[in-house]
Amino acid sequence: MTYETFLSSILQETRKQAGALFSVSIQKTVKNNGIVLDCLSIRQTDSSIAPSVSLAPFYEEAKAGVPIETIAGRILELASRQSSFPSGLDSWIYDFSQVKTHIAFRLISAKENEALLSSVPHTVFLDLALIFYVIVDQKKDGHMTILIHHEHAKLWHTDARELYQLASFNTPLLLPPKITPLDQVIASFSPDLPLFQTKDTGSRESEPEQGTFPLHVLTNAAGLNGAACILYPQILKNFAEPAKDDLYILPSSIHEVLLSPVSSSPSVQELNQIVTEVNEFEVPTEDRLSDHVYYYSALKDQIFIPSCPSSASASGGRWNPQ
Repeated sequence: MTYETFLSSILQETRKQAGALFSVSIQKTVKNNGIVLDCLSIRQTDSSIAPSVSLAPFYEEAKAGVPIETIAGRILELASRQSSFPSGLDSWIYDFSQVKTHIAFRLISAKENEALLSSVPHTVFLDLALIFYVIVDQKKDGHMTILIHHEHAKLWHTDARELYQLASFNTPLLLPPKITPLDQVIASFSPDLPLFQTKDTGSRESEPEQGTFPLHVLTNAAGLNGAACILYPQILKNFAEPAKDDLYILPSSIHEVLLSPVSSSPSVQELNQIVTEVNEFEVPTEDRLSDHVYYYSALKDQIFIPSCPSSASASGGRWNPQ
């Protein structure tokens, strides 16, 4: 079955099973870093909000022989679970006095998202960009959000500057920061795996092996879009001050970053290589943030892009996005 045949078949069958009370269509959805996904949009005719379901995994099932009728039923079931929007959302989203306390920001690559940035209010920060979204509902298994487009800003009579001010206040409250030693994060996934071993006993040691360097994971309590935490007021300053050291920021994904004291870290060139390799082999394209490290100066309370691969010199930094 070709992909085009699958799209036509799943659209027809889903429309058939959904019935006349639903409008079903295929929409192209632009995700982070220019990833474009075909999604099935299923909207109840009396609602202005429609859940959408990515079709890519279901195409794999169709190629494996799962009947289109079965797949369509599963898509409708999934859309039904997604469509449990909070009561009154249709009218609530038009009332900026209510919406504005739920506006947050997330951090993405500016270069890899030029098409997306042309359609949304945003604020530039170094080679990154902050985009804004409304957190409609927060649950343990994920958040229900609405990305803010220019149409929303026009409806609310607002702009990127005001959205940034609101999000700067809201985001640390709605998504509190969390800093955890990397070894603890690893141990939480593999509790039986020794963090460090000696050659003689194989027992745990308090000191890392030669060649390692201390890393801490910075994200938010939800673990979603947590790289934006580097822009929370005082978060980097409070972490760096006790060590009396500057920090390297390794952008492991849009969901978290790694913090490493400069004095005990490898060179910028080596760190950049680590980031590049992790991106290539470990991080899905849609989750990648940047292919190089950033430098935080505790004295200046600013984030920079290191300009020299063999030293800690840096340029192009600022604290507040412009």
